[in-house]
Order: sequence, then structure tokens, then C-alpha cells
Amino acid sequence: MSVLSYLTNLSSQLVLSTDERINISVSLGFLKTRLNNWSHSGDILEQEVFGSYDRDTILPRKYDEGSDVDYMIVFKNPNNYQPETFRGWLKKFAEDKYTRSEIYLDYPTTVLELSHIKFELVPAVKPMWGGDIYDSGQYHHLLQMAVHESLYVEEYNYRGQQD
Repeated sequence: MSVLSYLTNLSSQLVLSTDERINISVSLGFLKTRLNNWSHSGDILEQEVFGSYDRDTILPRKYDEGSDVDYMIVFKNPNNYQPETFRGWLKKFAEDKYTRSEIYLDYPTTVLELSHIKFELVPAVKPMWGGDIYDSGQYHHLLQMAVHESLYVEEYNYRGQQD
């Protein structure tokens, strides 16, 4: 076997099969529907797939057991909840809706592990400027920072001046 044929064969194996892609798409559809029918659905602004699945660079689980789909749930946050609140909500959601699946917290996400794929549920909020969160020159919000395919949500205060 030549090097070229070996690499061609290997690269074709490192792509999700049509069946795997269909299974993940169906699971994503169920996840979105369940989130839309959840008790906190009114607190959700948007839902979005990002990361390797979105870029079509996800590896099949037989080659990467850590292969996952990153799924961001963007929440409204008029009460200035801490990030841990949203992670707790998502963990409870997953435990209630996916009773036979493995569910655990893995900073900064809630992991929902199905038999064929793992979802990393990433809570986020959109920074809000002005409106009801303006208080004596202070802006309080959660900052989204994409780092190494994870979304870290860091709380900070901004007093109108940058250091």
C-alpha cells in the first residue's frame, strides 16, 4: 500500500458517516424541542451549535471518544444570575429529560452523554448595556470568551473606565 492510498483511506475513515450525521441531527432536533418546551424556555434567547460539529471537523467516536457537539444556550439574565445558576438549570433539565443518559458538570458546561454522541451544553448570556442593569455608572454582565473551543463565562464589573 502506498503512502498516498494509506492517507486517503485514513482520511475517509475520519469523517462522520451519513448515519452518524443523521443520528446527531435527530438528537439535536430533540434537544432543541425539549429545551423549547422546558420550564425555563422563556428565559432562552437563542440556541446555537458551534465548534467542530458546526465546522464539519468532528471526528467519529470510534476514533475520538471525547468527540462532542458544543451547544450554546443563550439566556436572558434580567436578575443578574451567576453562571452557576444556568449550569444548574441545564443539569436539572438534562436529568429530567434524559433519565437514561449520563449527565455531569464539566466547567464551564453541563455534559449530556448519549449512547452515540456527547453534548456539551454551554450556558451563556449576551452582554447587556444600558436598560435596567445601568446602576450608578456600573455595568454588570457576563462576558463570553471563546477559548479552546469552550465558552468560558466570566463575571466582571465595568465602571465606565478601562484600566
